[in-house]
Amino acid sequence: MYIIYANKEARWLSIKLFMAMNVGSFALIFCVTNFALHGSLRVKVLGWICVSISVLVFAAPLSIMAQVIRTKSVEFMPFNLSLFLTLSAIMWFGYGAFMRDICIAVPNVLGFALGLVQMVLYGIYRKNNDDKEYAKKEQKALDLVTNVVIELSPKITTTEDDHKVMNDDKKNVRDMESSV
Repeated sequence: MYIIYANKEARWLSIKLFMAMNVGSFALIFCVTNFALHGSLRVKVLGWICVSISVLVFAAPLSIMAQVIRTKSVEFMPFNLSLFLTLSAIMWFGYGAFMRDICIAVPNVLGFALGLVQMVLYGIYRKNNDDKEYAKKEQKALDLVTNVVIELSPKITTTEDDHKVMNDDKKNVRDMESSV
């Protein structure tokens, strides 16, 4: 979807990155494991490549978790994503343990731990996000009312004395707001 609506330069950059990261990486892995390695070593190397990719997938939300701690807001970390990441990690860990496959079980322990940390962070900073959302909605409603009032009021020419009165009124409003 992004590629459809992006400008030409961003579209080509995205396509190049996609090709390099996905197609190039797959081709490299395929060539190394198919032609350079043989027997059980091939399976072990491929397993550990999958482990490292899995760990990278589970570690991707770490930057978002840092942003949540820094901003004290869970605006960019949806709870459903964290919940289903954790549930998926539990299921895959169970499968890996049942099959006695360390390459499946180990990265999903990390996925479970990181998913749990994400849900705990969501629980801690959820209240701050609710307050901010309420304040944004309230401000948006006030802006709409202000715009309607300003647009509906007749245009009046003002004098220099009127500007002094308006500035005094603005100052009084600011003083009242700061005292609250």
